[in-house]
Amino acid sequence: MMKLLTFLFFGAFMLGLAGCDLLEEQPRSLISTEQFFSNASDAVAAVNAVYDPLNTGNGMYFRGLYLMAELPTDNAEPGQGVNNARIHDIAKYTVSPVNDRIDELYRAHYLLISRANLAIARIPGVSMDEALKNRLVGEARYLRALAYFNLVRFFGPVPLMVEPVTSLDPEQLNRERASVETVYAQIAEDLKAAETSLPVGYGSADMGRATSGAASALLAKAYLTQKKWAEAAAQAKKVIDSGRYRLLPKYADVFSQTNENNAEIIFDVQFTANTSNGFGYILMMPRNKIPGVQGNGADVPTKEFYNAFNPADTRRPGTFFTAYEYNGKTYTFDPHWFKFFDASALTRPNDANTNYPVLRYPDMLLTYAEALNEQSGPTAAAYDAVNQVRRRAFGVDMNAPSTYDLPAGLSKDAFRDAVLAER
Repeated sequence: MMKLLTFLFFGAFMLGLAGCDLLEEQPRSLISTEQFFSNASDAVAAVNAVYDPLNTGNGMYFRGLYLMAELPTDNAEPGQGVNNARIHDIAKYTVSPVNDRIDELYRAHYLLISRANLAIARIPGVSMDEALKNRLVGEARYLRALAYFNLVRFFGPVPLMVEPVTSLDPEQLNRERASVETVYAQIAEDLKAAETSLPVGYGSADMGRATSGAASALLAKAYLTQKKWAEAAAQAKKVIDSGRYRLLPKYADVFSQTNENNAEIIFDVQFTANTSNGFGYILMMPRNKIPGVQGNGADVPTKEFYNAFNPADTRRPGTFFTAYEYNGKTYTFDPHWFKFFDASALTRPNDANTNYPVLRYPDMLLTYAEALNEQSGPTAAAYDAVNQVRRRAFGVDMNAPSTYDLPAGLSKDAFRDAVLAER
């Protein structure tokens, strides 16, 4: 038996030597980046992949940014359904280096950046329609800017990666953190390029892609965050004067699942039910309050935030709910988030057809007002911008003076506080 095994091994070994060229690696089930970027379809697929981290997992707009941006404030708190101690740590400002929620958010942003870098580097070399090529690169640059805008606000100096990583060389992987100023300079460079290469809008098949207006709006916010008041005002005014966007008459209609991608939305993250890509508003539904309706009660507003709204302000019932009628009976509970509610998904609230707005038109009105005020105090134009938002909130004519307008004669500091309250 030993001789037979030896003979079989030796024969196999000799056959391998005779056909050693067969051992050369020819991967037939994998596609390298060199092979992939060969036509327009590949380029579109590459940019589609850049969008993907926006709405998958807990890293970005599905939940990650909510946890980081809302829980540490007076607006929100962990609800009954939160059993992850790391989430409570975020709310209590007791974050440790092993916080899994922050790690997931950080990784998701750099996953998007990595994919964007690859698309930006490789698509220009693809033989395809030049207009489509420029648009796709513009989309990738917009998304990269959005990711860095989030990162620099949360973490300050961060590694600035703008080229694809092509090896495991420590020089490519171990990057020093770039200064805040350097990161913002890259954000501005990307958004200025995106402004000129992106269209003002799309047909239904491409709804949700970045537009030139989205690039202008994000640049306005980046300038505002840096206290570059004149630049922020100019960028916001560009969006306002474009005529592309407007306030909807009713605040609640902005977030309606039957009215998505409406005239108030500048950029939002697309979630689609029944595709394994729905929004998980089960986290925001009351827990054990409505028989037959699932709810986790994890992400909830504070009562103080709810009570901060004037009862006549239509944004309060558009943002929160404290009661719901189901199967002929009304159930009451403490305030929960209503803004992302999808009545069609009550039996599958982890898969709702709810988009997540990132940039809206009233944000530009308030950005414009804030930037003007910081330059020279509350001007008539600054008042008008804020009052449009307030009039819509209280259900009156947006273009006519009303009792809900800000009081005249506010100081610079008082006007700043008023803008913050509207935000």
